[in-house]
Amino acid sequence: MKADVYDLVIKNGLIVNADVSFYADVAIKDGKIVALGSFFRAAQEIDAKGLYLLPGGIDIHTHLEMPFMSTFSSDNFESGSKAAAMGGTTTVVDYAMQEKGDSLSAALKKWHEKAANKCHIDYGFHLGLTDIDENILTELESLTQEGVSTVKLFMAYNNALRCPDIKLLEVFNALKKLQILSMLHCENGDIIEYLSKKLVNDGNTAPIYHSVAHTAECEAESINRAAIYSKIFDLPIYIVHLSSKEGLQVIYDHFKRGVRIFTETCPQYLILDDSLYNKEFLEASKYVMSPPLRGKDSIEALWKALACGMINVVATDHCPFFLKQKELGKDDFTKIPNGAPGIETRLVLIFSEGVRKGRITKEQFVKCCCLNPAKLAGLYPSKGAVAPNFDADLVLFDPNKKWQIMKSHLHENVDYTPYEGIQVTGAVVDVLLRGQWLVREGSFVGGKITGNYLRRTKVI
Repeated sequence: MKADVYDLVIKNGLIVNADVSFYADVAIKDGKIVALGSFFRAAQEIDAKGLYLLPGGIDIHTHLEMPFMSTFSSDNFESGSKAAAMGGTTTVVDYAMQEKGDSLSAALKKWHEKAANKCHIDYGFHLGLTDIDENILTELESLTQEGVSTVKLFMAYNNALRCPDIKLLEVFNALKKLQILSMLHCENGDIIEYLSKKLVNDGNTAPIYHSVAHTAECEAESINRAAIYSKIFDLPIYIVHLSSKEGLQVIYDHFKRGVRIFTETCPQYLILDDSLYNKEFLEASKYVMSPPLRGKDSIEALWKALACGMINVVATDHCPFFLKQKELGKDDFTKIPNGAPGIETRLVLIFSEGVRKGRITKEQFVKCCCLNPAKLAGLYPSKGAVAPNFDADLVLFDPNKKWQIMKSHLHENVDYTPYEGIQVTGAVVDVLLRGQWLVREGSFVGGKITGNYLRRTKVI
């Protein structure tokens, strides 16, 4: 090919894909990777010597500007996508949540309005089903034409988000016909409701009792039911935010029996433990999320499962609330908005705690943060790898830079990070979205760039 026909060439970086790492130059044209090799020339050339060249991170579990527990998550699509980009994530799939009485198309329209011309990175939507009747099940088919290939179902949050089991069976039957993947929040809502009421009535109102009410057994029992339903309908399921070794054991047992289960965990469950609930209210409330943090034995079990492929995806469940919002539950832990930030720190935490500490390889890191999310969200083969014909979503990553995570260095629209003070090795240097610069030398430069809505393909 003649000289200067490419828009950009990135030279001398170590390309890290999910299957192999190798040195090659990357040639980009019209937002796509068009060739890997050497001796390319372009109008612009970047020397990536000493850096890893990663596919853009894909976070398929976020909650931006979501109404929840009498308030809203504090990051909208503009602030949340900027923070994501700064952390090396170039695509998010957010949850468009159905409100009671609304159609699914109404929910999807609301989320399109939230994101349109505001999201700095590419985006798609799962649909969160919370009010299910025959009309909703009929409507599902039409929404596949809108690029929706996944739905979210809650087995917890009684009298709010929960899908009763009889409805769950109806939805599974519909999803089987439509080849739509179900993503399940697995906790036993009845156990949580009973224990929560009993604890509060007995005067146990501090954040630590959120963890007591949301026991690991609640997660394991709910996963077991979901897996049984999956087996009955021969329908793959995706377990979101797995937190416990108990839940992992149930997944392993059903997997051995041939049940098709895909599993996601989050950085908080790989790094933070439940001793943090012993702090004073405001500090402990930072870690109130569902499911809650677990013990260190669960942390190690989850890392081992990630290394052997039993856990497929690391997403964030990014759902931030300001501390003043957390104070809604100062006298009753059941009123603390459940959720925490994390959209900006995922890649560096998993690299530092995983790759640098020898728990996973750098290729496994890319697999769980880029390739598998792309495949399970219906974004492959345009996303998830550094390869010809893929979108030029690229992260130039310094594997050796040491720094300390501090809220003052982050861009999430919230007044804390649960990872404050953690020393990490590895840093995002530059980020490109479809060949356009979002981040240069650690600074955000993508102010005029907006992401595309992604119509996702079926994955089952």
